[in-house]
Amino acid sequence: MFLRFSHYLFITWSLVAFQLQAAEVTQEITIYSNIANQDLTFHITLPQSYKDSGETRYSTFYTTSGKSRLEVIKSQVKWLSHVSFAPLPQLFFISLPSINADKFTKASGSLYSLTTQVYENEVIPYIEKNYRTQPYRVIEGFSSNANQLLSIFIEKPQLFNAYMIFSPALSLDKSSLVEKLLAQKADNRYQHRSLYLSLGSFEENKATFERIHNHLFTWSASNITGLEILTEDLSNRNYLSAPVVGLTNAAEKIFSDRQPDAALFVKTGVVGVEKHFNKLHQKYGYELDSSNTMVDLGFYYAKIKQFAKAEKALGIVIKKSPENIIYLIRLSEIQQQGSNKDSAKKTLKTALKQAIIQKDAEAISFIQSRLTSLN
Repeated sequence: MFLRFSHYLFITWSLVAFQLQAAEVTQEITIYSNIANQDLTFHITLPQSYKDSGETRYSTFYTTSGKSRLEVIKSQVKWLSHVSFAPLPQLFFISLPSINADKFTKASGSLYSLTTQVYENEVIPYIEKNYRTQPYRVIEGFSSNANQLLSIFIEKPQLFNAYMIFSPALSLDKSSLVEKLLAQKADNRYQHRSLYLSLGSFEENKATFERIHNHLFTWSASNITGLEILTEDLSNRNYLSAPVVGLTNAAEKIFSDRQPDAALFVKTGVVGVEKHFNKLHQKYGYELDSSNTMVDLGFYYAKIKQFAKAEKALGIVIKKSPENIIYLIRLSEIQQQGSNKDSAKKTLKTALKQAIIQKDAEAISFIQSRLTSLN
């Protein structure tokens, strides 16, 4: 028992437990499109912790991938979001419907406007009306489907918050997409927008990608609040590996501010953490939980022997979640490191009461062993 629970504590150094691995629920939805004059069928996979009767809202992850790639990216997103310290938050996974056309027609640009209208006026409103969504939307696309995303980024950047565009088939476009992007200037529509754009292995796209990269680099001087541009050359990767690598890189870079390094706040303390997460509220459109970072800060303070500040940081987290056994055990560890044995015992007794209330036999055994070692 002791070893198992100790391991559990170790892997939750960010101070949150693994999310419950609920059975995956994917729903198929068909609606009629008055814009495209066809049935639209798409699928939505619910977040693992989603419950119909709950109140928690989740961001949305839209993919344009077809059948051959869909299961790969779906599994990848699930893996990258299945624990609270993962690169991605838990979110709705939505496979966007296909407008009847082959990939070359899609890449050429003749359907950019039509497809964007379908997304904006039919698909997204349906999702946000029928599911508990947050106002933060991610969209990803690879190869010929990626061209559509660049078009949206140019014409309607406010439609999504984060764009993950992998190996766009730039040489197939016939709509002057690249010229439009090169003529585009950053403006307030791009506030709190993130773009990750990667180059694939097809040589004919390299020069064009370099022009786009150089142009987007100038946007950094525009001082648009929250605008984030990330480009990456993955031409040395296999064409089919690039979107797998790119998704991980994009997720880690775009969402890294959700898990900042606690050392950044050693001078500003808990106030600095709170200010950081207030800024995140502006980016994501909803309040993010700062508990992980606050606890990490507490242990950083303990490491440099500033135990009063460490206990203050843990105290804020416990005040928000007084029933959380892990937080209480962590506080007792800091108190013990600071040679405050009596406080550590008191905190562990509080944790024991919670473990008994929650009927957590493993936690009870672990806490009792800790109390015994303190006597």
